[in-house]
Amino acid sequence: MKILIDTNIIIDAQTSREPFREVAEKIFILAANQVENMYITASFATDI
Repeated sequence: MKILIDTNIIIDAQTSREPFREVAEKIFILAANQVENMYITASFATDI
């Protein structure tokens, strides 16, 4: 599966913003364990 993330997912994971923190962290864990492929858009790179 391919996962396209946006800036809010990063913010949710980094700042532990509730109620989205748990799901955001799970997305990064899946990508880190190479279970899922995570992608960003070109504008995402300039946003962060």
